[in-house]
Amino acid sequence: MAFIINNFANGAKPLPVFLLLDVSGSMSGDKINQLNNAVEEMIASFKSTSTNGVRLQLCAVTFSNDANVTVKLQDVEQISWQAVTAGGGTNLTDALIKTKEIIENRDIVPSRAYRPAIILVSDGYPNSGWQSSMNNFIDTGRSSKCQRMSMLIGDQSDQAVVVMRSFLRGSGNDIYFANDASEINKFFKFARMSITSRTNSENPEDTVNLPPFGPANTIVCPEKNVQSNGSANGNRVAATTVIIKKTDDEE
Repeated sequence: MAFIINNFANGAKPLPVFLLLDVSGSMSGDKINQLNNAVEEMIASFKSTSTNGVRLQLCAVTFSNDANVTVKLQDVEQISWQAVTAGGGTNLTDALIKTKEIIENRDIVPSRAYRPAIILVSDGYPNSGWQSSMNNFIDTGRSSKCQRMSMLIGDQSDQAVVVMRSFLRGSGNDIYFANDASEINKFFKFARMSITSRTNSENPEDTVNLPPFGPANTIVCPEKNVQSNGSANGNRVAATTVIIKKTDDEE
């Protein structure tokens, strides 16, 4: 079931944005600082966006040894971002489970809401056991209909790439490769543009994919990037991935 809006009462309808943020120990230093700056700028940008009858909401779920709802889902105007710190493991499983529980709860994300946008940020291979929760998140329920974007900050090993490609499965989008933490904010700008473009669309259910990127972050073949229930490519999910290479000191 897609998040289609029909015959609801007048008033702004919510478009929920979920941030799944890795705050494990390997995220310490420049990466966590840049991430905090990027999230703060995203919230400020959302607050100043003319949303054309769409109410932007945001929820932040941080994960290390376990996952915590750092910012409960609420209108962006009510949010004052408090910087997160890094430490612990990478329990992506718990983050996916908690986020899915929120999305499936119609008392929190009502049926009248536009389908949520989800941004996953991590810096490497997660703790073991992530496959089952990932498949459940991508393949079942309302979470399977969400717009999804992802940023991987860390190594480009086959294992790390497999995790993000699992999250992006069926999206039709390419991986975005970044060379250092300074490009975190660049990715968030693309993500902001993708989300805010929906607020000014005739149908905010339609999602705008981030453009395909070449190996050097050059945009290639930017056509046919709008997805909807009747899109040309048949997909219902928008997604992208950023991979930021670890330095030798971080290994």
